[in-house]
Amino acid sequence: MEQAYLVTFRSEGDRNFYVGRPIVTDPRYFDPAHDAFKAFAAPYLEKVVVFDFPVEASGQR
Repeated sequence: MEQAYLVTFRSEGDRNFYVGRPIVTDPRYFDPAHDAFKAFAAPYLEKVVVFDFPVEASGQR
């Protein structure tokens, strides 16, 4: 892998809005700009690895 990106969301719903398909299939509930970017970038990408992990806010336990 040559590049990595860390994206943080306020909620699972916000993350789902950004990710869109395949998690959310109703276009009223996902970001059409990100969906268009994925369609544009896909032919130029050899491999993509995506994973989710929970992050505990600092100072909270």
